[in-house]
Amino acid sequence: MFVRLAPRTIALAALLVASASGGCAPLGLYRPGTEDAPETVSVTLNDTSIDVWPSLVARGKVTLEIRNDGQLEHAYHVTGPGTDEGSEEFLTSGQHRRVTFKLEPGTFRIFCPDGDHAKLGMDARLVVTDRVGFFRR
Repeated sequence: MFVRLAPRTIALAALLVASASGGCAPLGLYRPGTEDAPETVSVTLNDTSIDVWPSLVARGKVTLEIRNDGQLEHAYHVTGPGTDEGSEEFLTSGQHRRVTFKLEPGTFRIFCPDGDHAKLGMDARLVVTDRVGFFRR
């Protein structure tokens, strides 16, 4: 005998299983940031790219965990609606920094301002949205 389950029931069961298994991030579930606990975005600087994860977050306080995984020294610069800030110092290989911004909705550019690094691929986007929810792309 087969039991037909409603899509909502299946989604709720998947959410409960993910929560019970010790974490939701691998399934694409993220708790939106709050004033006391900003959403955290991992920004990895490589010698030819910048990886941003997740690349879609809710408006408000966002903490960038910036890490240089490349062999060269790199800086970072963030521009977007109401924001134009960068580092004065360079991060050597393996160094990391935490920087918190209060971001409004829009698309933000994160890039390495050193020489032609941005043109060589060290350029990424972070999208900030008004929509708050647990599901992110």
